[in-house]
Amino acid sequence: MFPEIASRIGSLIAKISADPELPSITRLPGEAKAIGSFEQVTTDWYGRNGYENIFSALGGGQFSWSGERVNLATAMNHSVVWACTRIISETVGFIPLVMLQTDKDPSKGKQPAIKHPMYQALSRSPNGEMTAIGFRETLTSHCVLQGNA
Repeated sequence: MFPEIASRIGSLIAKISADPELPSITRLPGEAKAIGSFEQVTTDWYGRNGYENIFSALGGGQFSWSGERVNLATAMNHSVVWACTRIISETVGFIPLVMLQTDKDPSKGKQPAIKHPMYQALSRSPNGEMTAIGFRETLTSHCVLQGNA
């Protein structure tokens, strides 16, 4: 973080905690880790104290019907989740890539986007260690599990 921003936020926190009219900021022992002049509350604290949306956004997972927390790490430990993700991503990865782009001349319609910079990476190989199919499988599995590639 930028030092000027950190010092201004630190002075603002000091003013708020020194004001007798405002409720004091309570800190539970062992619940925070000090980082510089700030305190970072662990992810579990949010889950234990009723902040489910923040806990979920930080990667803690959502409660399921059974009461167990489900996140990416716990879900991938189940063979059904792993197998379904693999089937979907392998199927999408083997679909032939067709990239089209519209031409400025409307009478020509859509043309293959062979000159597009991403065409080479998506159709042949994104780097020296991955094939195009493996790359598309990876992108698809990230989309299936996390919603974004």
